[in-house]
Amino acid sequence: MIRIAAAMMMVAAGATRLSAQDPIAGKWSMDYPTAIRSENGEETVVSSRKATFDFTMRGDSIAGTWTLAPDSTGTAPKPLAVHGVRTGTSYTIETEPVDRHIVMNGDDHTIRMATKYTFEVHGEQLAGASTLFAVDGSMDMPSRLFVAAREKP
Repeated sequence: MIRIAAAMMMVAAGATRLSAQDPIAGKWSMDYPTAIRSENGEETVVSSRKATFDFTMRGDSIAGTWTLAPDSTGTAPKPLAVHGVRTGTSYTIETEPVDRHIVMNGDDHTIRMATKYTFEVHGEQLAGASTLFAVDGSMDMPSRLFVAAREKP
């Protein structure tokens, strides 16, 4: 009986160490701007929806998904794969590229873009910046601050 209790304590200690090593593993929710108007250098969020990160860690490598909640019609895009790396207390991830519809000066454009997130963990929150960029280098959007909260199981 004592051996079983000792083994259970060792397993529990290992689980505690694992969670300390993987502070971002799990699901995180954020409010994601789905439409932004930019006029005279001033940005206004026109609409937003919930988005969720679901991360796993292997060493310093990050993998997972980024999922945008359905819109008012019930339509949701497919989850995007994310990958990245931890460097010290900082994290950098990128989403897989997707085609985005953009209107600039009244002209419609479809541009293949990805989003880069750089952030740190602050308790039950991720805080940092996101930058939307064209994979062909033709356009970078300004960085925006973001915060995501850990989802409770």
